[in-house]
Formats: sequence, structure tokens, C-alpha cells
Amino acid sequence: MSEAGRAGLVSGFGDAAAGFGGLAWEIGEPGALLLSRGQARPATFAIEQGGDAATLAISAGDDTVEATLIARSAELALTDGPTVTPCSAEVRSVGGNQTFRCFGGIARWSGDPLEGAAVFRQLMVEA
Repeated sequence: MSEAGRAGLVSGFGDAAAGFGGLAWEIGEPGALLLSRGQARPATFAIEQGGDAATLAISAGDDTVEATLIARSAELALTDGPTVTPCSAEVRSVGGNQTFRCFGGIARWSGDPLEGAAVFRQLMVEA
């Protein structure tokens, strides 16, 4: 597998007080979770990246949520870790007309973050 094929990505958004959020990853096997209606549900995702923004669509059952993640600052390269982009997220249900804003982020690794790891953790918290 090429280096690009082993690179990792974690992207998410959420508002803990509202009980709503989404998380998607391309680490090992790709996956996603959608938090809504008091439940975290397994989901699938698609991400389109370009310029200073990315669109993350997360689907669980009949529910699909799209978040436009817009960079709030320059990327932060963490020592021995990912490059992290703190974002503002504009979130909307597909087919719905309501949107809300919350914190989001994108973390990218240039190599396989699981290589040699016994445990993997990723956390993004709004400062």
C-alpha cells in the first residue's frame, strides 16, 4: 500500500449541549457515528475537501446530515501526530431547512496512525 493509501483522517463536529454531532474516520476501516435523538448510531460518510472548506455528509438509516467545515485558523502540525484544522461547522439535515453552527475539526496524518500503536486516541476540544 502506498503512503497516501495509509494516511489517516478524522473529521467531526458537534454541540454537546444540543446532543448532536457526527464523527467520521479513515483509519484502518472507514467508519462514522451520528449522534442525534439521544443515541450514537453507526453511520457511513462522504467527505469533499477543497480550499479552506470541507463538506462532510454522515448518514445513519434515513437520516443524513451535512456539515460544511470552514477553517478557523491555520493548520496546526502536532509533533509526532496529525495536522489539525480547527473549524466552524454549519450543520443541516439533508432535505431540512434548519441549520446550526458549532465547533468542528479535521485531523490528517501523513502516514498510518495505527502503525506500531497499541492504543489509538483522537480528541478535538474547542479552546
